[in-house]
Amino acid sequence: YVVSDDTIPSLSDTGMVIIEVTYVMFESYEYLDVNMVKARFNANGSDFWNTGLGNAWYEVPKGGGKHTLFLAGMWIGGKDDQDSLHLAATRYNGGGQDIYTGPIMDTSAYSFSQDSLWNRLWKVNKSTIDSHKVNWQSPGYTPAEVIATWPGNGNTSLGQAALLAPFYDRNGDQVYDPYDGDYPEIRGDQAVYFIRNDHRGPHNESFGGILKIEIHGMAYAYDCSEDPALNYTTFIHYKVVNRSSNNYSDTYIGINIDPDIGDYSDDYIGCDVMRGSVFGYNGPNIDGTGAPQHYGQYPPAQGLVYLKGPLMEPDGIDNAAGSCDASVNGYGFGDAIIDNEALGLTHFTYYCNPGIGGCNGATQGDPVTADQYYNLMMSKWKDGSTMVYGGNGHINNCTSCEPTNFMFPDVSDTCNWGTGGITPADTMPWNEQNSGNFPNDRRGITSAGPFTFSSGDTIEFDIAYVFGRDSSDTNAYAAVVNMNERIDSVRSYFNKDQTPCGTFFLGEDRITNQTETTGIKVHPNPAGQYVSIANLPPEANRDYQVCDFTGRIVLEG
Repeated sequence: YVVSDDTIPSLSDTGMVIIEVTYVMFESYEYLDVNMVKARFNANGSDFWNTGLGNAWYEVPKGGGKHTLFLAGMWIGGKDDQDSLHLAATRYNGGGQDIYTGPIMDTSAYSFSQDSLWNRLWKVNKSTIDSHKVNWQSPGYTPAEVIATWPGNGNTSLGQAALLAPFYDRNGDQVYDPYDGDYPEIRGDQAVYFIRNDHRGPHNESFGGILKIEIHGMAYAYDCSEDPALNYTTFIHYKVVNRSSNNYSDTYIGINIDPDIGDYSDDYIGCDVMRGSVFGYNGPNIDGTGAPQHYGQYPPAQGLVYLKGPLMEPDGIDNAAGSCDASVNGYGFGDAIIDNEALGLTHFTYYCNPGIGGCNGATQGDPVTADQYYNLMMSKWKDGSTMVYGGNGHINNCTSCEPTNFMFPDVSDTCNWGTGGITPADTMPWNEQNSGNFPNDRRGITSAGPFTFSSGDTIEFDIAYVFGRDSSDTNAYAAVVNMNERIDSVRSYFNKDQTPCGTFFLGEDRITNQTETTGIKVHPNPAGQYVSIANLPPEANRDYQVCDFTGRIVLEG
């Protein structure tokens, strides 16, 4: 406990000591560190930094003392039926926070004890779960702490949802009980799970209206040493539940990113429209000044990739891939599955740090109000003006000045999707170098939208942080080329739902659940162009039929 006012207690007329105190809850965190990345996840949603010391903690390679990301956090905003903006955002929590730990509950149920209970994350290895699956019936067996405390169920008497964290339910009673053979369902070889909400208290970061959303996140990674694309990548799967009575229109969801490639003061930022990525890279060919935390020669690049965003409005068809529309970097296009199309990266806006030279903080600096946060997600500036092509993207500093949704795309927007199909009059590739910018501290907001987020809906959102480095080419941009090759691999693995190390993105337990009753292992399900079917046990005789979405039998055996 910390004395909040006078450090010396006062005496009342009765002689009693009166001390006014407030509590300070120290932030809980966990490191995802199964592969070559050591990434810190904080309970309050402002990830990748040590808030106490104010330094970065997305260490690549693990153990090297060098970092590529300072901070990342989710933003989400939409308008209710009265056109009022509701918005929650995470940045540096300088004046407070928008996101709190734990699930949504009745307002009267929020308390210090509940805050303490939910001020944590659950870090679990696949090997720990595998051991539990083998030993849970053994005499004297005690589950590991993370398995025993896995938050599979909420306390419904407090208004929490009955089902929270995903788990394998051996007997189907919807009650998580590891002593009954239940266990956490995770992705990857190691996962860090968290539950957050924007309902616990006021939004003192963005000053936006409360959405009443519950955020379930699973950060995960693969120990796949033979494949650098996976061994240097961190994934996050988000599930966001609208537990309010509001239907939110014109909703955008995004990730605020602050890349620091070793030395924070010599970086550039850019985006790749076709790959759905935003990335930081070094300006000079040598990073920093020789300090231990600087990369020096052969500096890396760090990307944030949108793998799958919110579902698009259903239209009853399988939308084609390869068009100059959301299929440019979206998910589920042209895969023979109807209405599974999801948005990818639709907007990227770099906003500047007012503390560095050349930054116009009044128009392009840090957001202060909810409207300014929302504007940035829509590729608009603080003053409400639309981002335009060339220069620094503002109407007062542009070249051909066409309205656009993507800043610094270089030559990646081959469809001119970001400019609404209009070919910019400025034929020079738009990047920081051609804009005449000096390398320095960089930050930006990525987003997907707009979409409708109705009451009771759940949206899913998948991203990856992909690292690249070229150890032979001294040009700093060579790291971006290497990173892009890895992004292509990661996107391919995710779209096929299978890694080269024999694991799946959706989780093997989803398949195991089918075998409990059918004895047949089907992957992926639903399927697009291919499907794998196996009988379990091998001596069983079974017939099978594969049907399309109309019910027509397309294969049997």
